[in-house]
Amino acid sequence: MRDEFWTPVSIEDRYREVSIPSLNVGSWYDTFIDGTIRNFLGVRESAATVEAREGSRLLVGPWIHDGASSSQAGAYDSGVGSSRQNRRLGYDLDGEVLNFFDAWLKPATTEALARACSGKRVKLFVMGPNIWRDESEWPGPPDEIRLYYLSSNGHANTDLTAGKLSALLPDSSPPESYQYDPENPVPTVGGQLCCYWASFPAGGFDQSEVEARDDVLVYTTDPFESAVEVNGPITLHLWAATSAADTDFTAKLVDVAPDGATRNLTDGILRARFRLGRAEAEPITPGMVYEYQINLGWTCNVFPANHRMRLEISSSNFPRFERNPNTGKTSRVKDEMVVADQMIYHDEDRPSHLVVPIRPLGNEECEHGRVEECE
Repeated sequence: MRDEFWTPVSIEDRYREVSIPSLNVGSWYDTFIDGTIRNFLGVRESAATVEAREGSRLLVGPWIHDGASSSQAGAYDSGVGSSRQNRRLGYDLDGEVLNFFDAWLKPATTEALARACSGKRVKLFVMGPNIWRDESEWPGPPDEIRLYYLSSNGHANTDLTAGKLSALLPDSSPPESYQYDPENPVPTVGGQLCCYWASFPAGGFDQSEVEARDDVLVYTTDPFESAVEVNGPITLHLWAATSAADTDFTAKLVDVAPDGATRNLTDGILRARFRLGRAEAEPITPGMVYEYQINLGWTCNVFPANHRMRLEISSSNFPRFERNPNTGKTSRVKDEMVVADQMIYHDEDRPSHLVVPIRPLGNEECEHGRVEECE
């Protein structure tokens, strides 16, 4: 909850006080990536000086938190060019940082400062072809926003083929149900984590065990006919009801290979009583259907031809997120936890859907990446 404790230390409330440029470095599998991107965008829009607005930069790699020395993020290896481990072939992150500091901290001419405020402001690592890309603005106006509507035959928690993601709005699709038991939460398997690597490793991992649970709903597209790049923030509009006084809803975006192997990309969670914002709780009525807007965070990933996009929905992702006891209270006492009966709706009147920004692929993605993944 955003209250008097957090407000005085919130960077987001003080962008207008920022007067110097910042270099914002993040990772797709870092727990702080959402804040890193929001801070860059907030300073670009509202900082006190032209230098801060025009000179700030964003750099996002494929790493885990503080993991730029390795190309490995969980089970996903982004290639030698992504890390500073290999000094000859790898990415010179230290040089990138030094160049930024040199531009602003060393005596410079007016012309040099002007150059520091111009040019490409964003450097992103594109997962899939595993290449770096420079952007003048990001995210810019989306080249395409795709809405993927959820539908199923009522068994998306027991049959991987039952839940569908499609551009077509379903006219009739039965609701899905599952039970969320806070004493038996869905376990965290990778993702944007920090900082207990031995017990809870971050990064991309196969999600098969999670998807086999009966408290996880799975929705999947048909195989893509050609490569598709998802680039930017992912949002889920979910129509749902619960038997509980309060509960959580979680969502996870997954890349599915032709052989069925899966890799998590990004995920999010929303507490029902904070569906209208974190400033003040707004209790729900058990059994009433609400529209929940769940922020899944940001990603930049190419789904190669014949891959599929998958959405997982549940009510827990523990210990990445704390368990909701479903009582509307903050107590974690075992006797005060209750099981919630959850209902997910996806029909013409309650069109649950995933909002996905799409970027057209250029030839350079294929020429400098792995060609077979762009065909």
